[in-house]
Amino acid sequence: MIEGNNGDVVVAPLKFDQEECRKALCRMVIIDELPIRFVEKEGFNQFMKVAKPCFQIPSRTTVTHDYFDLFDEEKHKLMAVFKETRQRVSLTTDTWTSIQRINYMIITAHWIDKIGLCIKELSSFVQSLVIECTITELSKQLTKWGTNLMGGSHLLIRRMAHIVNLIAQDGTKEANVSIERVRQALRYIRQSPARWNFTYMILSRVIEYEGAIVEYVDRDIGLALYLKFVDKNSAGTLLSNDWEGVKRIIIFLEMFFDLTLKISGSQYVTSDLHFLEICQVGVYLNQFISNEDQVFAKIAKNMKEKFDKYCGDAEKMNKMVFIPGVLDPRHKYSTLHLALKKMFGKKGAAIENGV
Repeated sequence: MIEGNNGDVVVAPLKFDQEECRKALCRMVIIDELPIRFVEKEGFNQFMKVAKPCFQIPSRTTVTHDYFDLFDEEKHKLMAVFKETRQRVSLTTDTWTSIQRINYMIITAHWIDKIGLCIKELSSFVQSLVIECTITELSKQLTKWGTNLMGGSHLLIRRMAHIVNLIAQDGTKEANVSIERVRQALRYIRQSPARWNFTYMILSRVIEYEGAIVEYVDRDIGLALYLKFVDKNSAGTLLSNDWEGVKRIIIFLEMFFDLTLKISGSQYVTSDLHFLEICQVGVYLNQFISNEDQVFAKIAKNMKEKFDKYCGDAEKMNKMVFIPGVLDPRHKYSTLHLALKKMFGKKGAAIENGV
């Protein structure tokens, strides 16, 4: 080490520390994403004999143990930062599968430090099998950090876009054959594959050209042959009843499509819309069940049963879904009161008191 003292340069001997060198070696392997067996490679050993002969190169088993020691050390440092700063931290989870087909969950923390830098840390790495285990493990990790307020009872909020997709899929089973016939006819007419992100987008566009497509089906013998012989998964010829089924389904899919767009927005806050949109879907489905069209009412009933499975029990819903709407100055408690009453009836009053 070189030190300056009254303008003089003094060269001080550097003290060798075997433990610190082992830590540095462990960090190098982690940062550069090297295999643990790297420490036993011939080239690395030859280099260390020249660079630092006194350094005893650890075996890969020892380096593995050093991994865990370093992990515990960094974990305690991270916990100390969370406890001292008491700032907001955004947690994200991801899953990873090892070559042994074991599922793991990675918990990553993001936060802004005192000087305004965005910090990203891999906070935990735990084994996880299913979603219930994932939530349980996340709750355990938050408890270890001392940040699990209210015992984690408000930790899980179901992904509404996923629920909407499940409800729509369950409801469209009644018209699956009709939808498939429309898809196949469209595939033949276009003569080139097209990728559609939403079934609603297909049907809403196709229904505008119903007359033209019907005329095309009647006149083009090739389409009938295609549906009957060429396509191995043929659903049959497109019939007039199929158009009626498609028109029924579009009414439902349009509602779910608009809902998905609203709650999936990335340029604005969506938390205050969550419960109100759920309530609106529930009200619409109740109205559709009373429709005079028995087929239409049956589809609505199937969707409502699926909807109630996820959102029909107010006691099981996360209370945090209600609070953002209350904090929205456009809604406040009056809107929450009306929405709970519309959706849950008398049970809504008890939920309102809990909020």
